[in-house]
Amino acid sequence: MKKFILIAAALILVAAAVAGMFAFKPKKENVTVDELDGSLYTQTHTVADYMAEYKKYAGRYFDGLVNSYDSEDGLPDVCIPGLAGDVPLVPRGVAYFGTKGWYLISACDPTGKRPCVIFALNGKTGEFEAQFNLKFAGKDYKVGSAGIGVSDNNLYIAGEGGKVGYINLSLLYVPEGTVKDVNILGFTDLSDNLNGAPVSYVTVTDGILCAGNCYMNSDGNDVKAGKDHSSVILAFMLKGGNSEAEWKSFKENKSPDVYALPDSVFAVKCAAIKGDKVFAVTSKGIRSNSDFYIFDADKKLDTQNSAVYKAFPMTEGFCIRNGYVNLITSSGSEYYNHYSAFFWKNPKSPSDVMWKFEYSKVK
Repeated sequence: MKKFILIAAALILVAAAVAGMFAFKPKKENVTVDELDGSLYTQTHTVADYMAEYKKYAGRYFDGLVNSYDSEDGLPDVCIPGLAGDVPLVPRGVAYFGTKGWYLISACDPTGKRPCVIFALNGKTGEFEAQFNLKFAGKDYKVGSAGIGVSDNNLYIAGEGGKVGYINLSLLYVPEGTVKDVNILGFTDLSDNLNGAPVSYVTVTDGILCAGNCYMNSDGNDVKAGKDHSSVILAFMLKGGNSEAEWKSFKENKSPDVYALPDSVFAVKCAAIKGDKVFAVTSKGIRSNSDFYIFDADKKLDTQNSAVYKAFPMTEGFCIRNGYVNLITSSGSEYYNHYSAFFWKNPKSPSDVMWKFEYSKVK
């Protein structure tokens, strides 16, 4: 019996060694080091043969109107930092910082051990520009939602419960390669407009800040935003010539426009308003496709008055720019492929970059 156990153990060790020889080892590039807490975040592709995998993946979604930012066709390689490593991050939100020409991507540590971060990536090359470690009241900020939006004056962030916070954009004007702590300057509570439901996302498009809840009837997201609807989008027109004036105007606006979503549209993780359209995406877990909706804003938000597209699993954030919806997913994080519970049952998602959906071609 003992001999059998030793032979079995030896075979297991040999198999593990062989597997290690042929396992995909992603190339590490554009390394950023946080000297404050010793963490190491890299723009490391978590997908083997990613160029080919992206094309196959894109062909399954958005009716063929989506492409990856992967350095082909004149596009930058917008590889999301922090998806690999001992404690991979999970992306949560994306925004475009126009005066710097940066895409900002927020990400959180699912273990809650490190602060949420915002990465700044060059909009033309995709290369790392800066890393901002979030703080509030002198402590690491570790809230898991952390969707973001950028206005002319501020960066807004989805906070704990029904709260939305802000950071003065002047704090983000830094040289290439900067890694620094950035303080969230304050929060305002939108709970009264959401019937006590937590804020799941924040976006800013053409001066309109959108925030709303993610109703799922599970996982703590079981508070409906109203008596007659489960989920709503709150829309605030931002006003003010500087950071503080804009923040004050936003805080004092207790009567935003309210867009009630039909109950059939649930698990909303991001929404935005652009012109006469309302955009919303759902996220129902790594084993389920997301749904991307485009509603007519001047009509009741109804699935009869919308276009709907099958979207990537765990599409968590997007921003709208130049006729495209730029999307990020959480499913490309190695957390879901190697570290989370039942990871071996999770489908592999070759989605470690930002994507662009050409919504202007929607008929």
